[in-house]
Amino acid sequence: MRCARLVPPRSADASRRGFTIVELLLAVIVVGVLASIALPNLTKQKEKALRAAAIGDLRTFASAQEAFNDEHGRYAATGDVQETPAPGKLAFRFGNGQRIASIATTRTGWSAEVRLASGTMCALAIGVIAVPTSVPGLVSGIPACEP
Repeated sequence: MRCARLVPPRSADASRRGFTIVELLLAVIVVGVLASIALPNLTKQKEKALRAAAIGDLRTFASAQEAFNDEHGRYAATGDVQETPAPGKLAFRFGNGQRIASIATTRTGWSAEVRLASGTMCALAIGVIAVPTSVPGLVSGIPACEP
C-alpha cells in the first residue's frame, strides 16, 4: 500500500514568498530620500501660511482699532486689548499662536507688533507714529513681516 503525499512538492518559485532584506532596505532608503526632499518645502509653506494669517489678523485688528477709537476717542494700548469683551477694552484675539508684542499709541496713530509662534515679528503702523523697527522696510498702513 502506498501512502499519499499530503504536502505538495516545493518548486523553485514557491520558496520565494517575500521580500529580501536588501529589497526592504532599498525601499526604506528611497522613502528616506524622498522625505528629506519634501520636509523642508513643507516647513517653508507652513511659515508662509502663518505670515499670511498674521497679516490678515493685523488688517482686521486695524479695523477694530479704528472702531475702538470712534467709540472711546482714543486708540487701544497693549493693556486695553484682551480676548473677552469688557467695558473700555478692545476684544480681539490673534490666531495661530500669535501674541501681541507691543502696541504704541498717540492721538494721531498707532502701531502694533505681533510675534508668531516661530518667533518671526509682524507689524503694522497707522497714522502719525514712529514706525516699529522690528520689521525692516515697514511702510505706514501696510502690514508686513520680517524677511
